[in-house]
Parts: sequence; structure tokens; C-alpha cells
Amino acid sequence: MRILVVEDEKRIADFLSRGLESGGYTAEVAGDGATALEMVHATEYDLIILDLGLPDMDGMAVLKKIRTRKTSPPVLILTRARRRPMTASKDSKPAPTTTSSSLSPMSNCWRACGSCCAAASRRPNACR
Repeated sequence: MRILVVEDEKRIADFLSRGLESGGYTAEVAGDGATALEMVHATEYDLIILDLGLPDMDGMAVLKKIRTRKTSPPVLILTRARRRPMTASKDSKPAPTTTSSSLSPMSNCWRACGSCCAAASRRPNACR
């Protein structure tokens, strides 16, 4: 599985790519939005991990451009935990913090069936 990590902070990008590679994934890193868009248009990725706070453009603008493609991979948003929810309203609550252990079922699913299991969130036993 090929994963693109879009993260401008080298320490975080290195941490993510090393962790993904140790899990058997192929990880590539883009340090800014323009580079990420070039890479997405040149290569088919199975997943994109996208930081919203990029130096050259807003992460949401990058996401919108990725979504204009005929086929676009799932995108996991990476941002600071202390930011407000993206769709804030008076009744909204911050999304729970995701830890690496809570991602284990999804990564196990990827290993088992060889594809992204975005559908598994709608069908919990899809990969069993």
C-alpha cells in the first residue's frame, strides 16, 4: 500500500513515514501543498495523510484539489488536537483524539484485504 504523508514539520513527517514503513507500507513525504498536488497527479496513492497547516497553502485547499480528480484516495486529516472542529456550531463537540492503537483495526484490515477499508466504517464486518 502506497501512502502519501503531507506534513511540513520534518520531525512529524519522519515519525509518520518510519512508523508506516515499519508496518509494511510504502510512505512518501511532501513538505508542502504544491509538492503534494504534483505527487498526487503523478502517482496513484492508496491513502493520503494531510496536515491542514501547510506553509504554502491551506490543507483544505489541497484536499479540494485532490477531490477534483476522477479518482481520489481516502484522506486522513492531521492537525493540532487543540483546534476547533472543522464544522463548529454551538452544539458541536470536538472529535475524539485518535491514537495509533485506535488505528490498528484499520491497518490490520488493510493488511488482510489489501485495500482501503473506508467502507468498513459503514459495514463494520466488511473485512472479516
